[in-house]
Amino acid sequence: MEKNKELINKAIEKLNSEMDKEDKKEIRVIGEFLLNQVTSNEDIAKAILTEGKTIMKSLDDMKGIARQRAINGCAVIDPEEGFEIVMNYFGINKKIDIKNSETKVVSINDYKEKSTLEGIDINLDDILDNL
Repeated sequence: MEKNKELINKAIEKLNSEMDKEDKKEIRVIGEFLLNQVTSNEDIAKAILTEGKTIMKSLDDMKGIARQRAINGCAVIDPEEGFEIVMNYFGINKKIDIKNSETKVVSINDYKEKSTLEGIDINLDDILDNL
């Protein structure tokens, strides 16, 4: 039992370390998701601890899939599929159901910096009248 905890703690440490090192919103979102997955699952901890596997490389995997699907340079991957791509990258065979899951999925919007700019009130008629 103690070994399981140690393995899980090492995986948590690895994820936290990468999130702190990279300091990017997308890394944090995926890292938080993986932290929620690993907290009680030794198999997921082992997968995360696989040598050479990183959150950043899981994003590269996702980008590769998006590029394959792109039409006129545009592709869409919904959050559920995105997290499944990450799980597959790490070799975790667990189906994700975001809508019916107790797993908290962090939105990238949670990490958007707050703007100090106030809204701008522009009347198009005022601009056109001056032309």
